[in-house]
Amino acid sequence: MENERIILITGGASGIGLDCALSYIKSKAFVIIVDMDNSKGSELEKQYNNQLKYFNCDVSNEGSVKEIFDEIEKKYKKIDVLINSAGIVSANSLLSINSEVFKKVFMVNTFGTFLFSKYAAKLMIKSKIKGVIVMISSILGIEGQRGMLSYSSSKGALNGMTLPMARDLGKYGIRVNTIAPGLIVTPMSENSLESEGVKISINQSPLKMLGKPEL
Repeated sequence: MENERIILITGGASGIGLDCALSYIKSKAFVIIVDMDNSKGSELEKQYNNQLKYFNCDVSNEGSVKEIFDEIEKKYKKIDVLINSAGIVSANSLLSINSEVFKKVFMVNTFGTFLFSKYAAKLMIKSKIKGVIVMISSILGIEGQRGMLSYSSSKGALNGMTLPMARDLGKYGIRVNTIAPGLIVTPMSENSLESEGVKISINQSPLKMLGKPEL
């Protein structure tokens, strides 16, 4: 496994994260997925047991994140690529949002991405890997819509993190990039498809349709 690429994907049991994991498996990389879905994660690990390892983790819990990286360093020695795909969505406006919901969305989408990026960068530097860190933002983090306050602002924060991280890590040969997909049909987004913000975004898109992870 010394010369094999090690890919770490948060939110890797479904949606965009899962599609990324399957693509890397096809390219013969070894994939580590982090997710909260034990059933799906364990199923994937069993199905791809020689190419995939599953960890259950709340990405916003620093203690759990550190434990995972300690195990990764001990067993795999390195990671080459981190894809921050874990996220949650909540459709709400300023006047309707519950403060705890707003906080939770930020803890998962923004703080969780920060934690994994921080520990991944440290391991890349320690193992002398000129790796890649990818953050998955959203078009809603650039063009916020009504009714999507917490989600849009949490994704906008990722956009603001990108250049400072890239400039911090460039001297180690580590690249940092953020992508901002349009609206994608995933298990995470299904509950928000009827919200005002999502309907506005679909109507404003050139194709008037939602995307799919595999596309």
